[in-house]
Amino acid sequence: MWKPASPGHRWDDRAWINRVQTGTGEDGDGAVDGAPNMAQGIAIVSASSNGGKTMRFAAVSQTAAGTTVLAAAEAGLKHKIVGITITLSAAGTIKFAGTSDLTGTFDVAAKGGFVVAPSEYVWAQTGDEEDLSIVTTSGLAQGIVQYITET
Repeated sequence: MWKPASPGHRWDDRAWINRVQTGTGEDGDGAVDGAPNMAQGIAIVSASSNGGKTMRFAAVSQTAAGTTVLAAAEAGLKHKIVGITITLSAAGTIKFAGTSDLTGTFDVAAKGGFVVAPSEYVWAQTGDEEDLSIVTTSGLAQGIVQYITET
């Protein structure tokens, strides 16, 4: 089993696996220690929080190519994309937009797609009080977009 090495650390396989499975830091009490190790990385990013912020999920299931609103505008807030898993049913393009384009156009092959793993870093964001949309040509988009909404 591969284990990250860090000066001064001793690794007990069973304890290391428990930390990874429970998402605790190396000290085992639920805190994340400052040493760089795999347990710390897993403790920081989980499916429901992103740096203490609530992650939202927009299911993408287009019935026609074009613009689909994933998240409606909210007063005084921005939508910030932090993860994507998306496919297209036929060869076409995908881009993300608010009032204006948030990304360039991505060419996607038929039955192809891409993944941006959830991260603490914002991949793209709308302006204040803008819808978050996906825009496609030709194929129908299917998947999920993970985002946070804040100022």
